[in-house]
Amino acid sequence: DNSLGTAELPGNDFFLTLGEQLRPSTPVEEASTFMHELGHTLGLGHGGGDGINGKPNYVSIMNYALTRPYGFSQLFWTLDYSREELPTLAESTLSEPSGITSTLSLDVLMPFGVDAAVAGGRGIRYVALAGIPTDWNNDGAATSLVATQDLNYLGNSAPFAAVNTPSPSESLHGFDDWANVQLAIGTTGDFADFVHQTMPTDEVTGAIDEWLQQNLTGPAPTCDTIDFNHDSLFPDTQDIADFLSVFAGGVCDGQLPADPPCNTDIDFNNDGLFPDTDDITALLRVFAGGPCV
Repeated sequence: DNSLGTAELPGNDFFLTLGEQLRPSTPVEEASTFMHELGHTLGLGHGGGDGINGKPNYVSIMNYALTRPYGFSQLFWTLDYSREELPTLAESTLSEPSGITSTLSLDVLMPFGVDAAVAGGRGIRYVALAGIPTDWNNDGAATSLVATQDLNYLGNSAPFAAVNTPSPSESLHGFDDWANVQLAIGTTGDFADFVHQTMPTDEVTGAIDEWLQQNLTGPAPTCDTIDFNHDSLFPDTQDIADFLSVFAGGVCDGQLPADPPCNTDIDFNNDGLFPDTDDITALLRVFAGGPCV
């Protein structure tokens, strides 16, 4: 079936094939496929305790979004199962001011689907797991306490049913993999020799991997204004000085008494990661007349 691997769930057998891929696998990709299939034998589904794939509140190699390092996850991806149970997301009553709050994955971005004027009618956005207000319903604000969104429906162009079919109003549960792995080895069911009753039929294929590579590229950068201190003078080196001061935990010191309050947002490139030296690089690049990236 061209899958990269498959496994019993749970059981004592799994194997890797690495499927029909357009490029050779890297050692990291081989290791991630190995760990993903091993997770199934330990009782882990694509949603941890269930088979719901693509949950933005499930930071695990079992989630297709993290089964390998893709563009959006290059800076934080790790070869690991989830280590905490993140709050449940009720797709019919999402709190935008709350976003998703993690204690272990503050630098992680996770993809989710939104209605958008693009091919297939769905776009992909990203949520930072640092309790940052998130525009779940893609209306340009992040204030609703009862937003609705089919978060793990990424669009009908995806070559796998897990995320290309609408599934509105689900409750997406977080899951702590390490606290729930099943280490006991039995003698019946799939633990018996030559018995393979519960092998998943929706494992990653070369086509799925290629789609994830092409579509999970990360948020498009949109930088803030270079008038950081809001004194209406720009380009102005005082903006750089004030940004660096706030970045280091200080305050703006170049304002006149009548000037508006200084900006406190140091996520200049709006990638959800801060404090981050990429914000300084982006500020200097835009200040010099260049692009955000």
